[in-house]
Amino acid sequence: MQTKKPLISYVVKTQYITNNVGLKTLYLKVFTDENIVDARKKAFEYYNTAIHVLENEGEIIKDTNSEKIIYKIPENYDQGIGIYLRINEDVNKFGIADKADTKYMIEAHYNLSHREARSMKVGKETEKKYYELLKLNFEQDQNNKIPFSAIRLELLAELNRIKATSFEKIDFVDYRDREESIEQLLESTCAFLNTNGGTIIFGQNPSMDDNQDLHNIFGNAFTIEKLLTTSFPKEKQHFTFNKRNLMGCQFLEITINKSETDCFYGGQFYYRCAVGNVLDMDKNCL
Repeated sequence: MQTKKPLISYVVKTQYITNNVGLKTLYLKVFTDENIVDARKKAFEYYNTAIHVLENEGEIIKDTNSEKIIYKIPENYDQGIGIYLRINEDVNKFGIADKADTKYMIEAHYNLSHREARSMKVGKETEKKYYELLKLNFEQDQNNKIPFSAIRLELLAELNRIKATSFEKIDFVDYRDREESIEQLLESTCAFLNTNGGTIIFGQNPSMDDNQDLHNIFGNAFTIEKLLTTSFPKEKQHFTFNKRNLMGCQFLEITINKSETDCFYGGQFYYRCAVGNVLDMDKNCL
């Protein structure tokens, strides 16, 4: 038996997706729920998350002088990200006349023309009318009144920023094999000291998906800090240790600044590049 849809849903428009045969379609994430207010909250959370992720990836830039929103490749986003109210069935009552699948823009993250701004104003007024029709409590700024969601978005954006960092500037040491992990930690520390510095995420792999803290990362934080400062005693002022928990992912974030002098681990000189740690044979032969 097919369940009847609620009268309205929310649609978040993001970017064009190209399939295997080269056909481009605009990706629309639909939020349909019997609890319409809950569907709205989820739509705005997804919308804000998409903006945060694209900003962290450098796809969206804000001009600090003009406050204009700039998309790096605008043709990929049909101008920009937006949220639409979608009507799921024909409506003709209480002064409302809409056909099924009619969409109204209620929020957008790009520079609107005057016509688009008027259209969005109409969309917000129409959304309010539907909430009155359905006898639902409505606040147009309710998406800004969810402090937990706002904090979660910030954490998610930070998590995505870490995952998107160039391999030349970051290394992940997951600590599943203690001996191998310690070897990688010391080798990468040496490489970052000899290059332009970087960050080691100790306790997570590149997908940042270990939510169980299986290896008691925080409990080993003091041991790891002691290991690095004794292995590179002259460079201990170049290290910053920070225990972190992002969306349930616990790890030790080790920030390493470039050393003014050459550093060696196990008598060997390492430097960091896009493929990871590399031995400099010329320096090792000195």
